[in-house]
Amino acid sequence: MSYGTFCGNTMKLSFRSLCRILPFIGIGLLTVFFVALYRAGILTDSGKMASFIEGTGLYGPVVFFLIQVIQVVIPIIPGGISCLCGVLLFGSVTGFILNYLGICCGSVLIFLESGRS
Repeated sequence: MSYGTFCGNTMKLSFRSLCRILPFIGIGLLTVFFVALYRAGILTDSGKMASFIEGTGLYGPVVFFLIQVIQVVIPIIPGGISCLCGVLLFGSVTGFILNYLGICCGSVLIFLESGRS
């Protein structure tokens, strides 16, 4: 058996097989990232989350929006902490809008993914 073969067939990494592998790699990396944030206390303490988001500067609303989307998709973040953090960081109106849009986008992603078979 030569290098690059498996059971007599030459293994080729096609675009289609790459598209099947990449989501699993992405989910794995996101899970590792959020477990690290969880262990650091950023996802369990609103004060630590606020300082983390404030440290991102102008990208703070985008980072918070993505945290809300991921919070729905990968439910390791307590929702109450992230919602409270949004209101404390961005004010009641902007925080509500970011919370609402992030949670809705995450829910739509879950709905679209559940329809696939």
